[in-house]
Amino acid sequence: MKTPTLSLLVLRVADVEASLRFYSALGFVFVREQHGSGLLHHSCETGNVVIEIYPIKAGAVQESKAAGATMIGFTVVDLDATLNTLHDSNQRETPTPKVSDWGRWVNVSDPDGRIVQLTEAIV
Repeated sequence: MKTPTLSLLVLRVADVEASLRFYSALGFVFVREQHGSGLLHHSCETGNVVIEIYPIKAGAVQESKAAGATMIGFTVVDLDATLNTLHDSNQRETPTPKVSDWGRWVNVSDPDGRIVQLTEAIV
């Protein structure tokens, strides 16, 4: 049996604009979308994966740990440049990268408190 591959990641967020700034600073390019009468959202294709940012529906209660229970990881070409872009886009101070067997990496938080691990591509 073939291993499944990830094709879609939907992030439900409290502040769409703050999340767009955060993920755009990582290098993702989003476009506005709306399917029929569905919610207006933003979408980005990266490789074979579609990332979508949706607002939390008005009146919906988000569990306080819902975003915090999910961790996302991205491989970036230049970790220092990515961290500088995050800092420059009005994000919080970024932590110092660590070095491990799989390369240089750092954990940052998106505007909803989700842990996002950034790992520098090993070339």
